[in-house]
Amino acid sequence: MALSKRELDELKPWIEKTVKRVLGFSEPTVVTAALNCVGKGMDKKKAADHLKPFLDDSTLRFVDKLFEAVEEGRSSRHSKSSSDRSRKRELKEFQEALAPG
Repeated sequence: MALSKRELDELKPWIEKTVKRVLGFSEPTVVTAALNCVGKGMDKKKAADHLKPFLDDSTLRFVDKLFEAVEEGRSSRHSKSSSDRSRKRELKEFQEALAPG
C-alpha cells in the first residue's frame, strides 16, 4: 500500500492535526515517521511497531485511523461520487474518534 508523493502530501495535514490532538502538541518527527510508514507501504503491525515509541497507548488507535484515512483517500480519488465535503467530514470524524476522553 505504498503511497505516491502526491498522496502523502494530501495526507500530511490530517496527520499533523491528528498527531497534535493525540499528543497535545505538534511533533514533526511523529508526522514524518507516520508518512514514512504509509509511504513505504508498511502494514499496520509494522507501522504500529515503528510509531509506538512516539505514541505509546494511542498507537493502535492512531494507526487504525491512519490506514482508514489512506483507504478513504484512495477510494475518494477513484470514485467521482465522493465529494470533498464528505471526505472532510469523514476525516474530522476520524480525528474526533482519536480525541482523548
